[in-house]
Amino acid sequence: MKALTSYEGQYQLVNGTQGCPTSVIWFEQCAGFVLNPRAGTEELTTSKFCHLNRGDKMSVEGETQTSSRVELKDRYIKKTAKDIFHGVAVASSEDTLIFGDNNQQFLWEHTNVSEGKKGFSCLYSK
Repeated sequence: MKALTSYEGQYQLVNGTQGCPTSVIWFEQCAGFVLNPRAGTEELTTSKFCHLNRGDKMSVEGETQTSSRVELKDRYIKKTAKDIFHGVAVASSEDTLIFGDNNQQFLWEHTNVSEGKKGFSCLYSK
């Protein structure tokens, strides 16, 4: 597989389910990469895929800790996140990116477990 830096750039939605961002900017950051999705001209919540293959990483926001893990395997990346509140861990989201045969396309599947498994499945191309 080519280096992930070759995926940097802007992608447009080709096809997908309801809730797909219309475009995504992919850029390298945080020992991994970041997806900056947009719906038209509106910026949506950035999705970080940090610390590839480095185990669980903790972050804290208010009283909630979040543990996330990002794994790169063959032609896909999987990110899982768990919220930890008062010592109880609950799955919160899961993202999977599946790469095309070149660095021109990827499929992004997102599930927000904490919101009743709402999510999307979107195909993007440069």
